[in-house]
Amino acid sequence: PKLVMNETIFSVAEDRKDESMRELGRQMIGGKTGFTPFRSLVTGKQCWMVYAPLATNGWSLAVLFPQTELMADITRLNSTVLFLGITGFLIILGVIVWIAGTITRPIRALSRATEHVAVGNLNIELPAIASGDEVGRLTASFAAMKTSLQQYIQKLTETTAAKERIESELKIAHDIQMGMLPKTFPPFPERAEFDIYAAITPAKEVGGDLYDLFLMDENHLCFAIGDVSGKGVPAALFMAITRTLIKTKAVQVLSPGTVLTRVNEDLALENPSMMFVTLFLGILDIRSGEMEYCNAGHNSPYLLSKGKNPRPLEPTGGLILGVEKDFKYRSKTIRLEKGETLFLYTDGVTEAANAGEEMFSEAGLENRLSDLTDRPVEEIVSGVMEAVDAFVKDASQADDITMMALKFYGETSNRIRDTIERKPKS
Repeated sequence: PKLVMNETIFSVAEDRKDESMRELGRQMIGGKTGFTPFRSLVTGKQCWMVYAPLATNGWSLAVLFPQTELMADITRLNSTVLFLGITGFLIILGVIVWIAGTITRPIRALSRATEHVAVGNLNIELPAIASGDEVGRLTASFAAMKTSLQQYIQKLTETTAAKERIESELKIAHDIQMGMLPKTFPPFPERAEFDIYAAITPAKEVGGDLYDLFLMDENHLCFAIGDVSGKGVPAALFMAITRTLIKTKAVQVLSPGTVLTRVNEDLALENPSMMFVTLFLGILDIRSGEMEYCNAGHNSPYLLSKGKNPRPLEPTGGLILGVEKDFKYRSKTIRLEKGETLFLYTDGVTEAANAGEEMFSEAGLENRLSDLTDRPVEEIVSGVMEAVDAFVKDASQADDITMMALKFYGETSNRIRDTIERKPKS
């Protein structure tokens, strides 16, 4: 071979300009032992060189081991480990996917069912409960919720239908109640001696306030305003009974005190619900303007005279009706002058509250009445109502609001009523 005894490591290093090879040669000459990577000068392959001195002749022997052969076992081991690792990973992945499928399959089925329930389909079948784990318990809970929801909707449907029936019945009751109250004004257009107007605004569809007016005979006008305790149908029924009793008793006597005494006896006789009514009753002699009145715990009406502040009538000391059966009511008498107006109202006017829970109050009512003293009766009532509406604004109404205005003109044949001609209206 050409290289035998013809080349040394130093000559090769010189040809290749390889300083590391020179250093390796110096290590060998120096009798050192070592193990270092080295590229074969014959094959050019990467090898590992082991060199050591020979004790017999002082030479240094170097042996090359190809790296591929040296690492063959390790490479095969790595390949085997890699193969086993990939195979094991795929097996584990398959097991995980299978287990996840067994867990998520019922969840996906339950999810599809919930989508149907979300759009209102409560008849959808839920997946069968095959286990007692969390998924099974979740399915059972959802099934219970679906059943409860179905029952709730059924009850809500029944309740809504019942509410609609009740609302319809309340509307009918409201119409009947309003039909019982005088609503054509002026009620006696042929009578020039007086004018009267009334209005009611129930807080609920069926309220407890009442008013009435009728001629007892050719010369006497009976009028009343009241407020029954409570609201709704019971109050409306008690109101109807009270109004009927007043009309029945008033045709028998001309004294408001006696009328209310008899009305109170009947109301208190059979009153297991302990309902009561505040009431003001007046009887006006149309010829003279003399008015006898009795107040059973009601708000005192105001007397309106031109050039004077509104003045409340003196109370008569009467109790509310329906509480004490043997109570005796007394009357008082005043004389209305020509042009004077009597304004009657329920506490829904003065207790009307705004969003800040401030009440309209007696002071607010008196202030508004001061500006309406000489106005026609309808304008007085509507003027007060406008003031109340402006005060409460959008606040909900807590009580019925009822007002009545009676203006006395006296026997005047050539009078033009309030400077305007009013046609009867309902």
